[in-house]
Amino acid sequence: MTKSSTIKEKLSQLDELVAWFEQDDIDIEQSLKKFEQAEKLADEIGDELKTAKNKIEVIKKKFDA
Repeated sequence: MTKSSTIKEKLSQLDELVAWFEQDDIDIEQSLKKFEQAEKLADEIGDELKTAKNKIEVIKKKFDA
């Protein structure tokens, strides 16, 4: 989960973590670590999407002016 990861790559990682939780037999300690990873990825994705939305709004305002 580096800064250079794209949103698409982060979504793929998040999908893998979600799939892991869908197993029948999961370890509690490992679950906590994976949940924290998933939460961090989700936060990073959300932040990047907000940034992209803000950039789009700025560009749109320039064209509307």
